[in-house]
Amino acid sequence: MSECTCKFYELDQDANAEAEAWAAGISEAEIAMMEACFYETDEEDPTPVSECGEFCKYLRSGHGHPGEYIDFCNAPGNEHIIHTETNISEVI
Repeated sequence: MSECTCKFYELDQDANAEAEAWAAGISEAEIAMMEACFYETDEEDPTPVSECGEFCKYLRSGHGHPGEYIDFCNAPGNEHIIHTETNISEVI
């Protein structure tokens, strides 16, 4: 993952601790396989969300209009939509 340069970035301690606990229960080979898949996909199809810091407490996801899924920054003074995807089958 690229280095985060966002001045609003703050680590979500709870999410980070949960991820570390989960990772402690899987093997090194499984971690290597997941990282290879993640970084391969990330390089081929980067999204604006991939520029955010890992486990940012201000990064949120949710529903917008019907069939619309959004990723947004919820930092005070920096609220904005980062990425939007539409599932057209949910609109009809």
